[in-house]
Amino acid sequence: VGNYGSSVLASSGITLERLDADGTVRSSADAGPVTAKVTKHTKAFVEAVISGLTEAANDAAALDIWTVSLTKGARSVQFTTSGSLRRAVSAKAIRYSFGFL
Repeated sequence: VGNYGSSVLASSGITLERLDADGTVRSSADAGPVTAKVTKHTKAFVEAVISGLTEAANDAAALDIWTVSLTKGARSVQFTTSGSLRRAVSAKAIRYSFGFL
């Protein structure tokens, strides 16, 4: 288990974003720290859970948990999300941004 600063996930190219009604984009890259934990680790498989993700440093509406896994010899990772709204929000979108694709 580790606690990581606000930019650790942004450097991977994946962010949780909120597009407000006025066009402002809020991003998990600018939000607070998250917690990452390796939940499974074998010679054939590794899985990590990243929790505490929000889309904004202040006034966050969304809360997400991400699970990333990789099987030995695989050419891609599995990425699963589970999220919820913590409060009512008027927004055009709550979305994921994959900057490295």
